[in-house]
Amino acid sequence: NNFKMTSDSLMYNTSTELIQFYDNTHIISDSTHIFCSYGWYNTITDRTKLINRAKMISGSSVLEGDTLYYDRKTGYGEAFRNVLFRDTTENILLTSQKGFFNQKDSSVLATDSAVFVSWENQDSLFLHGDTLFSRKDTVLGREVKAYFGVRFYRIDLQGVCDSLYYCEKDSLMRLYKNPVLWSDSMQMSADYIEFLVDREQVRQLFMKSNAFIVSQYEGSDYNQVKGNQMQGFLINNDLDHLVVTGNSEAVYFIEDDKGAKTGINKSSSANMTLFLA
Repeated sequence: NNFKMTSDSLMYNTSTELIQFYDNTHIISDSTHIFCSYGWYNTITDRTKLINRAKMISGSSVLEGDTLYYDRKTGYGEAFRNVLFRDTTENILLTSQKGFFNQKDSSVLATDSAVFVSWENQDSLFLHGDTLFSRKDTVLGREVKAYFGVRFYRIDLQGVCDSLYYCEKDSLMRLYKNPVLWSDSMQMSADYIEFLVDREQVRQLFMKSNAFIVSQYEGSDYNQVKGNQMQGFLINNDLDHLVVTGNSEAVYFIEDDKGAKTGINKSSSANMTLFLA
């Protein structure tokens, strides 16, 4: 039970071996630092309850909450109300009203108004869901899972779906159950969508089953492409060309050299490749 505690005011019960503190307190346990203003620490069970805005720092990870429970033996913690978890090394931030933290794999489960933020240079990803889970795996790197009512925003891409999974190792963002993406004036939907994020940019896009892309031409006129599957390739976050396989169909408006609309082109085939300007 090696730890160091400093406090403006505390009381120690020799019978229960319970320490209660009532003002600015700093607890140092191994490599973990805890800052709080009110709570108790059980020296027998190595469990603590912290109230009135507590902060726990472990390496590059920081966990804050109005109320915080922490079990030193297991490395498990719980935080409630105005919860904030951040990792300064990985540039990630997680906020919610309820949070559950495990030091062993740096995992966090957040519920109730949960928002996950990841940033690199000037580009940030904002991700919301009823439940968010993130952990750091030695093989896969950082994993992020989001469930129910998922919404995410990047400056170049926005989307909704029922559930989402991201793995740092393959840099793939996977969207499940009724996913829809928006990029510029384009809307993309399918039964399943995944896209590759590399060096802050979306490089490839894959849409499986009932793939459909619609883009506003002008007014109530829309260019449309559909097929069983689509694979999109992007350059500088702009869709460059599409490979459509299975029951491919395309409807798009034709312009003359001066940009005036001259007609509509309808195409259908087993497979199709479209280049976009």
